[in-house]
Amino acid sequence: MSSDKAAKKIMMITILLITFGMNISAIELKPSKLNFEYERLKFDNNRLMLTDNFGDAARKLSADKSMNKNFYTKKSPTKAFLMSLVVPGLGQYYIGDKKKAIVYAGADLVSWLLYFKWDGQGNKLTDQYETFSQAHWSRSAYIDYLWFAEGDSSDYNINKKIFTHHLPSTNTQQYYEMTGKYDQFAWGWDDASLYGAGLYEHIANNDTNISVADSVPYSANRFIYENMRLKANNKYDYARKMLMISVFNRVISSVAAFIVTKNKNERANSPDSEFSFNLKADLKSVYSKYDTPHLKLRYLF
Repeated sequence: MSSDKAAKKIMMITILLITFGMNISAIELKPSKLNFEYERLKFDNNRLMLTDNFGDAARKLSADKSMNKNFYTKKSPTKAFLMSLVVPGLGQYYIGDKKKAIVYAGADLVSWLLYFKWDGQGNKLTDQYETFSQAHWSRSAYIDYLWFAEGDSSDYNINKKIFTHHLPSTNTQQYYEMTGKYDQFAWGWDDASLYGAGLYEHIANNDTNISVADSVPYSANRFIYENMRLKANNKYDYARKMLMISVFNRVISSVAAFIVTKNKNERANSPDSEFSFNLKADLKSVYSKYDTPHLKLRYLF
C-alpha cells in the first residue's frame, strides 16, 4: 500500500508541475519603457536607411507625377474648339498635342497656298479670255444679225425657245459666259461662217436663211475662246476645292480638340486616372521584433 501511495503522490506532483509550467508560459510579459524606447530607436534608424536607399527613386517618381499634373491641368474644351476653329491646330497646341497641331496647321497652310496659286492662275486666264473676246466678238455684229435674220434689235422680243438668254448691257461675267456658251450669240464672232460665207456676205446677198434656229455658224475663235474659259474655270474649281478642304480641316481640328480636351479632363479628374500613382516606403511596425522594410507603389490606369 505504501508503494501505491508513493506512486500516487509522485504522479500528482508531476501533474501540478506541468500545469504550473503551462500557466507560466501563457503569461504575456509587457515590454518595459527601456525596451520600448530601444525598439522605437531601431525603427527610426531603419526608416532613415530606407529613405537613403529609395530616396532617388521616390524623388524621380514625385517629379514625374508633378510633370504629369502640369501636363493634364484642366483645360477648356470650348476654348480649344474656338482656337482650332480660327486656326486649325491651335486647339491641339493649347492642350499640348504639338504633333497633331503641326499636322492640322500644315494642312491648312498647304490648302491656302494652293488656293491662292490656282485662284491667281484663274484670274490670269480670265484676263486672257476676256481680252480675246473683246478682240473677236462684236456686240454690234450680233445686233446686225438680229435685225437682218430676226427682224428686231433686242433678243427680248424674239422666239423665246431659240433666244433663251439676253445679252447684258455691260461686259459682266455673265456676258463673257453667254457669248461663247450659247449658239444664239454665234454670229457675233468675227470668223463665224455658214456655207462658206460670213454674216455680212449673207446680208449683202439678202440671204435671210441664216437663223440659228435653222443652222449654227462655225467659228474657230469661239472654240478657242471656250477652251480658254474652260481652263480658267478649272483653276477656279481647284481653288474652291482647296477652300473646302480648309473648311473641312478647320471643322475636324476644332471638333477633335473639343473631344480630346474633354476626355483628358475627365481622365485627369478621375481617381482611376492612368497618371495617378502613389509611392510609399515604410516599415511593418514598431512593435515587431524584426521590422521588414517595404516599398509600396500604387499605379492606376
